[in-house]
Amino acid sequence: MPSLSQISLCIQKNNKFNTPNINVNSDYVQTESVPEKIKNETVEEVSIVTHDEIIEIPSYFDFLDKNNYYLYGTSNMFDSVLFIMSEDFRLGNVSKKDALTNFRDFLLENINSSFTKSKAMYAKNNIKRKPIETYLKELMFSEKIKSNLDVFNLISDTKNINIYILDPDKKLYYNYISSSSDKNIILVMWEEHILPLMSIHNNSFSDSDIEKILSYFNKKLILNKLTTYKLADLQLLANNNDISITIDNKKKSKQRLYDDLMLLT
Repeated sequence: MPSLSQISLCIQKNNKFNTPNINVNSDYVQTESVPEKIKNETVEEVSIVTHDEIIEIPSYFDFLDKNNYYLYGTSNMFDSVLFIMSEDFRLGNVSKKDALTNFRDFLLENINSSFTKSKAMYAKNNIKRKPIETYLKELMFSEKIKSNLDVFNLISDTKNINIYILDPDKKLYYNYISSSSDKNIILVMWEEHILPLMSIHNNSFSDSDIEKILSYFNKKLILNKLTTYKLADLQLLANNNDISITIDNKKKSKQRLYDDLMLLT
């Protein structure tokens, strides 16, 4: 075993040699102070919605057989409805622009009769004729169209179809029910688009299909101001939407019930 003096002598001799240069990457040097947070580069999200192409169903729809159903990348909400309802439109046998324009004109021609015939329905949903009429008249199918969900009431009423719109992000659904039809179509909100949900066999959705699918969603609520409700009204709404009216064995206040219901809007 070497003695302490021998070890010291070896160290002194080594000091005479030049220390080799070592290349160091400063990104990996441990500093004595905490470094400032390095800003991460923003990764641009890539949209899965591609126009005029089949789109795989989002993962939330695992209750559907993905071998039998798909979404389609349409340009706008009117395109989506026609894609489901018209085989000629879907197969490209007609001019897309002409079909969309004719659809718009049909809605405008029937808007007055629809608001007269279904006055109670529009009043219940607080929908005015003039804003919808203006929206339709200003449509430019050559440009990006902002969706107007109120128009689905008019489409459902004039085309005699039941329309269901699913929002997988919020787990909510909207429904627009015709008083004289059992034909059902389903649309899906995805990345600010409203896309058609299709069967590869072009089968329509039966009432039992609709019931099964909607069981995975809550119905979208449209609430008025808090002051327009009594406590009993909010308790009834809560019960109808599987929201508990108690917390810690005490009944919830109007404000707490209203806040809980707002999660469904």
